[in-house]
Amino acid sequence: ACPGAGAAGTICEHADPDGNRQYRVDLDDDQAADFSFADPDFNFKQLRSNLVLRWEYRPGSTLFLVWSQGRSHYEPTGAFD
Repeated sequence: ACPGAGAAGTICEHADPDGNRQYRVDLDDDQAADFSFADPDFNFKQLRSNLVLRWEYRPGSTLFLVWSQGRSHYEPTGAFD
């Protein structure tokens, strides 16, 4: 049984034998999990940058230099608490 059991909509955290966290939800107060889902923790970082240089080398004649950079990083662990 979960701590706080007896309240409809109770969410309990359990660890399986491999140490992975699972969340179980009891919607109808029957002490059996109606559904469960894996630990939703994650970290996502992203950096995007653009640089535009404009040079008018003659009246009416323009040259553009464009540079773009993008980086991202994903980790399957985070803090959902």
